[in-house]
Amino acid sequence: MNVWATTICLSIGLVFSPAQAAEEGEKKEKSVGSSLGDLLNGLKDMKVPDSVTKFPEQLKELKDAYLKTTKTVEDLQKEVATLRQEVKALREGQAVLKKAQTGKAANGGSGALMGAQELTAEELVSVFVEDRRSAKQQFEGKYLKVQGTIQGFQTGVKEIVIFLNAETSDTRVKCSFRRDDNFHVEVVASQGRLVSRNDRTTLLTIGQPVVVVGTCTGMAIDVTMANCHLEGVESKRKAVNK
Repeated sequence: MNVWATTICLSIGLVFSPAQAAEEGEKKEKSVGSSLGDLLNGLKDMKVPDSVTKFPEQLKELKDAYLKTTKTVEDLQKEVATLRQEVKALREGQAVLKKAQTGKAANGGSGALMGAQELTAEELVSVFVEDRRSAKQQFEGKYLKVQGTIQGFQTGVKEIVIFLNAETSDTRVKCSFRRDDNFHVEVVASQGRLVSRNDRTTLLTIGQPVVVVGTCTGMAIDVTMANCHLEGVESKRKAVNK
């Protein structure tokens, strides 16, 4: 009986072992499938970093900044070119003025021909400040040639005013110029410039030395000169070709 029992048990074991093996395989497959599904679900739930999602926006900002910088550089280059032209014109004007101040013709120059007394703005103001009555007798109604530095401009309907600085006094020399075809100019107050109305060329700037010829009319707040003109500076109205 023992031998037969042992044989039967072994037979049963051989019969059921493949079934058990199949069941174990199914369990493993289910386990692998479940793990893969969990992995895919985890990937779906993962959040993309903000640095990655904002990358296209950052690229656009960089592009816009580059274009803006390029335009700024182009504008600066244009301004530099304009300033170079103005500096060139100013230097040419100063050269002409210097020649007019230092180089006199054999006849003594235009001021000498008309009997103009030559002095600086500082000297003229000092005489009026120290003794106005004496200065009035000495200079009022006289034709003067005054050298000084431009302190400012003033524009009106019929005249342009140039103020000459006196270094040791708050009093200035106020020089009035008639606005006509022989003095076809305009004041650019915001830039402290006097420009030609023909082509907007800079003729004078604040701080520039000039020589003004005109008639002294006395002193109110400032020492005043009328019917003035500038030596070495000319801006006549150009005829328009039709």
